[in-house]
Amino acid sequence: MTHVISPIEDCEAAGDVCKSINVLQAIRWIAQAWEAVEPSTIVKCFTHAGVLDKERNVVKALAPPSDKDPFSDLEDDVLQVNALLEESCGDTATSADESIADENLLPVCQEADENWEQKFLSSLSQNSDNEDGASDDEEILEMDDVLPEPLKIKSHKEALSELNHVTNFFTAQGASQLADELSKVVSKPQSLYLKQRLENAVQKKTTDFFNS
Repeated sequence: MTHVISPIEDCEAAGDVCKSINVLQAIRWIAQAWEAVEPSTIVKCFTHAGVLDKERNVVKALAPPSDKDPFSDLEDDVLQVNALLEESCGDTATSADESIADENLLPVCQEADENWEQKFLSSLSQNSDNEDGASDDEEILEMDDVLPEPLKIKSHKEALSELNHVTNFFTAQGASQLADELSKVVSKPQSLYLKQRLENAVQKKTTDFFNS
């Protein structure tokens, strides 16, 4: 909500505010909201849904009235699919069950172990170290000789914008954990800045609009 309210003054339409939000930001906000959920809230939801009773015991699921296959009414559809396959492919046609089984065997993505993210980030850091290792000493010497530059940031708004750029940089470099942590840090000063603006804001009178 803070991110949505902050850029309102700079936007001409509601669509401009929506364009300032990307999918990654939305996912990050959902994760932060989920971390803020209390265990008692989850228990209340399960109780309200009937999964738990008032004593927080798991409600046993009712046994089905019979052992009848719940998908038995789809047999006619399967027979129709088999007939269409035979008409189109002839003797080489496979049954609907075989086709479904084959689709389940198709790989949807490259297999990776549980530590894929850590290996990926370590490979990025190694490549960066190899490229920049030769010039690190020279850069350190040059930095010692350079006087601190005057601050280019003149307002809280510009400072928050720069912090968002840093978050985007970490995201582009694959350092998702750093980006998530920085996003949490940025949200706090952003909320304080917005609160200060609202406290200092002055509500205009309706007569001022007609007199202007």
